[in-house]
This record gives sequence, structure tokens and C-alpha cells, in this order.
Amino acid sequence: MENRLISINNQLTVFNKTEKDLSERLEYILDSIYALKIEKKH
Repeated sequence: MENRLISINNQLTVFNKTEKDLSERLEYILDSIYALKIEKKH
């Protein structure tokens, strides 16, 4: 039982880290798209 809880906890930790990485990557992509739109207008 305890091992299973530890395993679940580890997976959640990994998931949180991955989610953070993904949101940072998404932010970067959105910034890039925004910058491209601005360049297009000028």
C-alpha cells in the first residue's frame, strides 16, 4: 500500500514538472506568434 502511494506521489511530481515545462513552452510560442503578428503589421 505504502509503495503504491509513493509511486503515485512520484508520478504526480513528474506530471507537475512536465506541466510547468509545457506551460513555459506554450508561453514562448504565444510570445513568438504575437511578435510575428506585430512584425507583419509594420
